[in-house]
Amino acid sequence: MQISLAKSAVALTLVTSATMMGCEPQQAEPLSPEPLAGASAQASSGSRTRASNYRVESPSEAIVAGTASQVDLGVVPGANLKINLEYPWKITFEEVEGLRLGTTVLNREALQLSEARATIPLEVTAEQPGDYTLNAVGNFSVCNDDRCDILRDEALQFTVKVQQADQAS
Repeated sequence: MQISLAKSAVALTLVTSATMMGCEPQQAEPLSPEPLAGASAQASSGSRTRASNYRVESPSEAIVAGTASQVDLGVVPGANLKINLEYPWKITFEEVEGLRLGTTVLNREALQLSEARATIPLEVTAEQPGDYTLNAVGNFSVCNDDRCDILRDEALQFTVKVQQADQAS
């Protein structure tokens, strides 16, 4: 009985001390699952996609083969989160065979940021029609009133659809 009371007193003291220092006791969060097989090499090197923190958006409209076009790629924060406008965003794209990129690195100044969306304007020129996968690594942050989640070396994947000039509407 005395041991049980002593343990309770120690636990109460720890909780009270933590609360007085502005810390709230928290349950340990479960570890994120490992990336799925077939994920990009960047994802397997330690980055984990945090699907509840954000989603990526690819352009819905196709671009025309052989023509330089700007595509607007997007990062949209998850429920109850917003884009961190102060964080030094950086998105680095991998080269893609058959697709010429205007740049492979975009910093915060090159992006269009609002609390609801980060728009990544990227100039691309495709040699041939088809669907192209753009793999990128992002450093960015999403927040709410209680916390900011910093996502470093986050694997991002977008799809760009390309059609023949005579198929353009």
